[in-house]
Amino acid sequence: MASCLTLLIGSNTGLNHNEEARQIREDHKSEFWGKETLSRLCSGDIHYLIGLVRDMVALSGGVSGISANRPAPRVPPADQNKAIREAAGNFLKNLRSIPRHGERLVEVVTAFGNVAHSFLKFHDSTNESARPPHQATRIEPYEPLTLSDEAQSIYDELLRYSVFIEDVRGKSRRGKVVPRLYLRRFLIPHFNLTLSLRDSVQLEPREFEQFLLNPRLFEDRFRLRSPERSGPLGPLFGPGPEEP
Repeated sequence: MASCLTLLIGSNTGLNHNEEARQIREDHKSEFWGKETLSRLCSGDIHYLIGLVRDMVALSGGVSGISANRPAPRVPPADQNKAIREAAGNFLKNLRSIPRHGERLVEVVTAFGNVAHSFLKFHDSTNESARPPHQATRIEPYEPLTLSDEAQSIYDELLRYSVFIEDVRGKSRRGKVVPRLYLRRFLIPHFNLTLSLRDSVQLEPREFEQFLLNPRLFEDRFRLRSPERSGPLGPLFGPGPEEP
């Protein structure tokens, strides 16, 4: 099975998150392809990966398009990348149609994606001596969360539709037991981030509440626009444990 997948979409063994992040700083869009990328895009939703490979094959002309006379990978990297990015866009489009909080869910995840992308562009990670770009795909609260009823309702919907994946075993840098929230993996290409698991966006409880209730204001306050500007309410950047 693994050899068939390699023949179909190839093996992208040259993945280097730090180098990809540096290229993104130069306004380069990463190309997502290969079985390693496919594995890292999975947040436990195997049916998504199956559907994604189906879409890749369709973009390449269907079964006839990936016939034996085409060299490996049978699905060109450009078609794989297009299918991956389109899947993320379609997910967000469908998310908008959810009753009650659909629009808000899209605003929340978009605010996070834009803030995380700005950190990659303008802030260096302190977790490595080489100080590569900060690459955050999760939120890590400083303290246990006590949310208002409205914020809790939005939070529950984010988890229900797997916009973020919750890790209840998390521990903040202050030693508190907190839920970590990981961005659903296949949304990462949409926001031009890397698949690195190293860094996080760290928030005080009041900041997290604002994130849920007024994501546009949150983004306006915390999105970096130059290397000199940092978050007004304190440091938002942090390394931490990898995804469980």
